[in-house]
Amino acid sequence: MRNLWLGWFVLTASPLGFAQHSVTIAASRSTPLQADQAVFAVSVNSGVTAGLDDIVAALQGSGITASDLSSVYTQAVYVGSQTQQVLQWTFTLPVSLSQLKDTLLALVNLQNKIGQKGNALTMTFFLQGTQVSPPVLQSQQCPIPDLLADARAQAQTLAAAAGFFLGPVIAMSTGGPAGIATGVPTFAYLTGDFSAVSGGIATFPVSRFVLPISPANGLNSCSLVVEFRLN
Repeated sequence: MRNLWLGWFVLTASPLGFAQHSVTIAASRSTPLQADQAVFAVSVNSGVTAGLDDIVAALQGSGITASDLSSVYTQAVYVGSQTQQVLQWTFTLPVSLSQLKDTLLALVNLQNKIGQKGNALTMTFFLQGTQVSPPVLQSQQCPIPDLLADARAQAQTLAAAAGFFLGPVIAMSTGGPAGIATGVPTFAYLTGDFSAVSGGIATFPVSRFVLPISPANGLNSCSLVVEFRLN
């Protein structure tokens, strides 16, 4: 996929006083990428005296570390007829799609384990979506020669239309790669026991709600802005 932004002419003055003309073209290309990670959001409610180390220790076995913490804030919850202040800790857990089933089972077991301890901790989690992993994004290279060829072709067309000949490159700047992660269209809170988790399908035993987990594509976009001199 390629895009060419319309160029614009620039009139400048040289040190000798002669006017110079230039045309600037912005060319971009997008490469489709296959998502290779699922992203879970895991939240734990605790008492206000709990610390990060306490929460990470409670989540042992999930693969979550302190560096996965995305937010923590205080909120009021109802306990009987009274309100109580708790801390909500939210972690972001990216996992390989090949590990999705095992991670889901581990989180369900951990949620049940935390609920049975009676230690004033509660845990919920849900699938946020899918994304292209950082290593895959970092492996992408912007096709600079192709982008330059796109920009030059457009610049030649504009120069000819204005009665000029296309000269050398004056300036050039790049943008990207910038991966765009896309999410699963439908997600649900996974807070109860499951009757079955297999083949990428999680089935709720009560409502029989089925959550399909399908990889979504992302886009890796690169751009190049080139200024050409016009003769």
